[in-house]
Amino acid sequence: MDIPYSLAVAMVAPGQGTHPHRLEQTEVYYLLSGSGVMHIGGEKRPVCAGDLVFIPAGETQWIENPGINPLVFAAIVSPPWRAQDDRRVESPAWD
Repeated sequence: MDIPYSLAVAMVAPGQGTHPHRLEQTEVYYLLSGSGVMHIGGEKRPVCAGDLVFIPAGETQWIENPGINPLVFAAIVSPPWRAQDDRRVESPAWD
């Protein structure tokens, strides 16, 4: 079976964040629990459980968890995620 996306579940511990990166694919986060701050292409906004976040291909993105509870989200990537398409970038000074 050829599935046109990949799905992963990730957890960000309190006080932590993912590494800023960009993908060649489109990505959607579905927040399962907790809350945090989503950074996409120089903009940021608060997010919480139940939110869907669309991340366009090629945009620098990362999510941080300034709260006291774990932040858990599903990441859906289409076409499927591949390591060679995931580029880490320097931490931007957006704050």
